[in-house]
Amino acid sequence: MLETVTGGFLMCAGGESMLMFDALPEVNVLVQAMPAGHFMDVVPDLNLTPMGICAILSEVGLPIPCMPAPVSPWMIGDPTVLINGMPALDNLSMVPCAWGGVISIVFPNNETTWLTI
Repeated sequence: MLETVTGGFLMCAGGESMLMFDALPEVNVLVQAMPAGHFMDVVPDLNLTPMGICAILSEVGLPIPCMPAPVSPWMIGDPTVLINGMPALDNLSMVPCAWGGVISIVFPNNETTWLTI
């Protein structure tokens, strides 16, 4: 498993484009000099920004912006690596969206799991 860090890319099954992941500002754990994410990094407009047009909401024929609406913390996470006492976000993590898609990690922006504090 590879920990996901700021600069990684996310994709929703209903979104038309990828978005860049940003770890929450208070993260104090770095992987390859980038802040590492944890399973609570699911804040719309902070960690999860719009992903173009939402194919799920656009079924009515109108282009509707993809506004991520996570319904839970990230699922799976790496329980063997804790960040601020919470499981690290890894390349296998995913979170369901209230609109019907699933947001997943497509590129964790990390080639190692070594952490530095």
